[in-house]
Amino acid sequence: VAEVDPMDEVVEQEGARVMIAPMAQMFLFGTEIDYETSLLESGFKFRNPNVVDACGCGESITFKDISELEAERVEK
Repeated sequence: VAEVDPMDEVVEQEGARVMIAPMAQMFLFGTEIDYETSLLESGFKFRNPNVVDACGCGESITFKDISELEAERVEK
């Protein structure tokens, strides 16, 4: 992006900067972001512990129900 929205969450680590829109922040709690390079592709990989199902291409995902997330939070 050319400009950071004042409402965006900005995360910087090891020279990489990621801006997260407010409406996406709640879906990314606990997510690990890594950059991977293989023989066939390279790019960012997102590992989100709140995803319970995803298609092979990663375009369609299903998150845990809010009651599941609350129960996990209480257990900790």
